[in-house]
Amino acid sequence: MSIVQDVFNLSREFYEVVSKPSPKGERDSLILKINEFLAKREILLKEMKGPYTPEEQQLGKQLIEYEQKIQTALLSIKLEIQQDFLTAKNKKKHAPKYINPYTDVFTEGAYYDKKN
Repeated sequence: MSIVQDVFNLSREFYEVVSKPSPKGERDSLILKINEFLAKREILLKEMKGPYTPEEQQLGKQLIEYEQKIQTALLSIKLEIQQDFLTAKNKKKHAPKYINPYTDVFTEGAYYDKKN
């Protein structure tokens, strides 16, 4: 089996992993899988050297398509993680207001009666 076929198979498997939705509780395992795939693929890509046969060139074209799909899937995962960070940050910011809602009472606009 050629190195191009190995890279193609690994990329296809990688795309299958990142394209399916994963629950938030399993996100750590998904990130570990992504890192493993990226490490394996980096090693294989360093070993790829030309010239390529016509079959390998065809696989290369399909590999480019998979790469674009993988990038899109990874971007959506990144956006989900960023959204979760923002949500956690906002919860951390607003949680004390539920515990004691009168800590930030504004006095601006209050009426003060001046009696001598």
